[in-house]
Amino acid sequence: MSRNLQMTVILIGGLCLTAPANAQRKGGPAPGVGLDPSALVLHEVILPSDYDPHKAEPSPDLSFRFHGFLRVPFRLGIGTGEDMVGNGSSEVKLHAPPQIPDANYLHWNFTNNMGGPWTELRLIYGNQTVAANVSIATYSITDGGYRDLQAQLGINHSFVSLNLPQLFGPLGGIVANVGVFSNLYGAAGRYGADKYDTYLFGATHTGGENVRAFFDVTDTVTVHVEQGFGGKLMVPPFDGPQAPYLPYGGEQQQGTTLLNHLHVGISYRDRLTLAGHFLMTWNTDATELDPTTKERDGRMINAGVDLKWIDFFFGEGYLGYSHVATRDLARLAGAVEFLHANTGWSIIDNYYHPETYDAPVPDGDGTIDSIMVQYIFSLSRFLWHPKPYWGQDRDLRISVFGMYNHVDCDDDNWNGVAHKLKYGGDVVYTPISWLGLGGRYDLVQPDLDDNTKSFHVASGMVFLHTDFISNEQIVLQYSHYFNGDKVTAGWPYDDEPYGPATYDGAAGLRPDDGVIKISAIMWW
Repeated sequence: MSRNLQMTVILIGGLCLTAPANAQRKGGPAPGVGLDPSALVLHEVILPSDYDPHKAEPSPDLSFRFHGFLRVPFRLGIGTGEDMVGNGSSEVKLHAPPQIPDANYLHWNFTNNMGGPWTELRLIYGNQTVAANVSIATYSITDGGYRDLQAQLGINHSFVSLNLPQLFGPLGGIVANVGVFSNLYGAAGRYGADKYDTYLFGATHTGGENVRAFFDVTDTVTVHVEQGFGGKLMVPPFDGPQAPYLPYGGEQQQGTTLLNHLHVGISYRDRLTLAGHFLMTWNTDATELDPTTKERDGRMINAGVDLKWIDFFFGEGYLGYSHVATRDLARLAGAVEFLHANTGWSIIDNYYHPETYDAPVPDGDGTIDSIMVQYIFSLSRFLWHPKPYWGQDRDLRISVFGMYNHVDCDDDNWNGVAHKLKYGGDVVYTPISWLGLGGRYDLVQPDLDDNTKSFHVASGMVFLHTDFISNEQIVLQYSHYFNGDKVTAGWPYDDEPYGPATYDGAAGLRPDDGVIKISAIMWW
């Protein structure tokens, strides 16, 4: 857990509850049905209520802006050297990074309780109408580890944004982006994905265009229409054994992957938004259509609805439902990342993989139905109402969150997992300006029909910062894991050569029982 998770609902308060939508925006664009690609995605942070990453700079003159974010944790696992059948040392060992089941971002077990490093620098040149956006990012800090080329993302985004909030006069306007950027749909938080740090409908990773229009039908009601089209500029090369410095592309050559998406929503005072989403990803360039070659075009459709509410004295929350229909996934590249999967092969690995590891892997024909929920309550905000409260004083904050997935694979011989569920909660108390105390609990059930694969995590945290509202924090945390008999350490410790075959052909090391974390976080 983090202080962003601690204070999200508190610090987005302070807006006048009776001000019309146009007055709240002050000439800037209306918040859309997803997160703005021009805004820095914030992880584990707190913000004053007047901070708005969607708002254009007031100056009409061209200028340079520089924003950034860093999260750098040191995580130390406490466990043994045993594999899943008891071979190896049983003495206490220390592991960095920790050998735990929920640390891999692209695995369904991920909880975001032990999020890894992330550093992003965003350079913006332009004015309130047009701007060039370039971001540089990494999820590995080389001096403390090694030069992992896959983690050094380099120039991650590069695009031009066009902001015309009054194109339709008092009725509204448009925001357009062209280049390589990421739209984020189905985020549970206001400035990021919050608890599980994943997206119900998808984070797009493509080049192309995106246009969103908003229309103020009344002083309090806004209609949103958003459309985007693009695709992967290129896909990883595939020719025999995979080079270790290249991203894994699956067992088949990924093909030309295109994405088309449409979103329609309606919001009340920019604080309560109901939206419908439709995203379709597909290939069209397979050269051998004979099923025996396994080189077939793939397709994925993700559609659903969500409801998000912010800036209410009784709390903020998110509730969403998505239906995903897939076909021949192996050749789909990572145009859309959703629910801890970012490519066709990783969707198969997370949701369609057979129960027995020596069984044939399905082609990825099936459906995934998901529900994601989050609710955050601030006691001080509730008690201060109607006086604005945005985190300027001590507070007690309570959160609950969860995700359920139902999987149906069309393969007649499939014997995989049909029901997945994870949920949790946290409580954080901030008694004085420089100190916060918190606790979090997670239950992760990858298979509701087999509780030996489930694990519980209980965590205690201390947050250190310079004020109730600041741009930095130091997090001290201890998490204890209660692992079922079939829970293995996450990738890469869940496979050969880290242990011999065990249940259903799986292999790997036993997960650590405890983890200590020291994390530095700052943003600007």
